[in-house]
Amino acid sequence: MSESVDVVVVGSGAGGGPVAFALASAGARVLVLERGKHLKREDFVYDEIGIAKRSVFVPSAVTDPHILIHEGGTAERTDDGWIATCVGGGTVHMSGFFYRLRPEDFRLRDHLGPVPGATIANWPITYEELEPYYARVETIIGVSGSPNEGSHVSPRSTPYPLPPVMTHPGGALIDRGAQKVGAFSFITPRGVISRDYDGRSACHLHPLCGSFGCHVGAKSSSLETWLPKALATGKCELRAESRVLRILSGDDGRATGVVYRDSAGADHEVSARAVVVACSAVETARLLLLSTGKAHPQGLGNAEGQVGANLMFSTLSKAHASFDFASSPEMKEPGSQFLGRSVADYYFGPNGLKGGGPIAKAGGLNFLFPAGGPVVQSELAATADGARKAIWGEALKKKLAWYWHEQRQAICETFGEFLPTQGSRVALDDSVTDALGLAAAQINVARHPHDLAVSKYLAEKGLAILQAAGARETWISNVGGSTWHLPAGTARMGTDPKTSATDKNGRLHNVKNVFVSDGATFASSGGWPPTLTIMANALRIGEALAGAFQRKEI
Repeated sequence: MSESVDVVVVGSGAGGGPVAFALASAGARVLVLERGKHLKREDFVYDEIGIAKRSVFVPSAVTDPHILIHEGGTAERTDDGWIATCVGGGTVHMSGFFYRLRPEDFRLRDHLGPVPGATIANWPITYEELEPYYARVETIIGVSGSPNEGSHVSPRSTPYPLPPVMTHPGGALIDRGAQKVGAFSFITPRGVISRDYDGRSACHLHPLCGSFGCHVGAKSSSLETWLPKALATGKCELRAESRVLRILSGDDGRATGVVYRDSAGADHEVSARAVVVACSAVETARLLLLSTGKAHPQGLGNAEGQVGANLMFSTLSKAHASFDFASSPEMKEPGSQFLGRSVADYYFGPNGLKGGGPIAKAGGLNFLFPAGGPVVQSELAATADGARKAIWGEALKKKLAWYWHEQRQAICETFGEFLPTQGSRVALDDSVTDALGLAAAQINVARHPHDLAVSKYLAEKGLAILQAAGARETWISNVGGSTWHLPAGTARMGTDPKTSATDKNGRLHNVKNVFVSDGATFASSGGWPPTLTIMANALRIGEALAGAFQRKEI
C-alpha cells in the first residue's frame, strides 16, 4: 500500500527548495525526493582532481548520458545539460553569482517585436510582480552585494541584507578600465554570506569556490537554507538517493503521485494531491515526457507538444588578460581570491531594444580570476594565450614560472541572451537508455544567428575593459559557445497552451495538480545567470500553490 502526502517535490535545488519551504511553512505535508546523495559540510573537500576534474556532482555520460545534437551534426553522448545530482542540486557547487533579471527581460517580445527564426515570448508575470520575491529570497538565504551598482541594473525595494564579499585589490584595475571606456564596474552580488548570518559562518575566502561545496556553509545553497528551514517546520521530509521514475496519472488526467526507486533498488509509490517538478530544465522535461498515461500518451502536459520546446542556455564567450606584476602591482597584492566585478552597461546592445543592427539584446559581463587551483590554472598556462596546442618541456617550465611568479590572469565571462528556436528542444532518445533502462534526454540545439553576434559583441566589450585596465596581453575565446549548466525554457510559462506548457503559477495547462518550479518555466534566458530568478519564481509558485491548498482548490 502506498504512502500519502500532500505534495511531492521532485528535486531539491534552486527550484525545489523554495517550494518545499513555502508549502511546509503553510502546513502542507511535503516529501522532497532527490536522486543524488545527501552530502554534508564534512564531505566537501578541496581535492582539485577528485572534484573539479572528475565531475563528482554530475552523472557519468556512460551510465546517465544526455544526447547532444547540434543542428546538422551527429549525436554525441555527453554530461552537458546536467547541473548536479545531490541534495541542494547545483546550488551546492555554484559560484553564487546572484543577479536579478531586468524588467525588460519579462517583456522581451513586446520590446523586440517578432524576431525571424526565434520563438521569443513574454513572461506571463512582470518584474514588478517578482521583485518582492527577489527581495525576500535575498533576505531569507543571505545575499551579499553593494549599494552602488549603477544605473543599468534593476530597481530594488530593499538593500542587500549583507555587504559585499571581500574582493581582491586588483578589482580597482577593472573599475578604472571600465571608467576609461565609459562603463561602470560594480561589485558582483553573491549568494555567499560576507558575515555570520542566520546561524551560518561567513565566507572564508577559500581559493577553490566555484565547482566545490562549501565546508563552512557560507554558500546560500538550498542545502544550507531552504531545506533546513522546510525540515524545521516538521511538515517536510527529505529522501536522498530516491530517483523518481515517473509521475502517475489517472484516467481523468490528474496526477495521483509518483513512483521512485531507492538506493537499494526497491520501487516505492507515493500518492499526493499535487506534484512539483524541479529537476532542472533538461531533466524536468525528460521526466514529464517519460510520464505517459491513458490521458497523456505523449507525456504529462504535452498535449500541444510544448514540453521540451523552447530550450535555452546562455550564450558564452570569454575575454582573457595577463597583468604583469611590475606594471600592475595591485594584482600582486595578497587578499581575497575573488576579483568580483561586473558590468551591465551592455545588457541591451549597441542600439538598446529599439531595432537596428544584428544585436537586439546582449547581456552582462562578469570579471573574475581563473577558476580552480594549480592543476586547472597550470593547464591554462600550458595552452599559450588561448591556443589549443599545448606546450611542453623547457617552454612549459618557463611558462609556468611566468604564470605563477610574474603575472596574474583575469577573465571576463559573458552571459548573453540565448534566443529560443523551433529546433532547440529536449526530446526522448529511445535508442539510448540510462542505467535504469529509461530513455535518455536528447538535447537538440539549433542556434539563432543572434547568439553568435551577442557572444562576439560582449567578448569585445570585455576585452576593451581589460585592455584599458592595463593588461599586458589580451585574447578572446569561446565565442559562439553555450553555458551548458544554465538550461531553461522547456516548460515555458504563458497564457496560451499552444505556445507554452505551464500557466503563470507553473501549473501544467492540462494537468491541474502538476507544477514546474525551476528554470524550465523561463520564457527568456536573460543576460545573467538564472539562479536567483529561479529561487524567486519558485518561492512565488510555492506560495501560490500553498494558497490553493488553503482554499481547498487542490
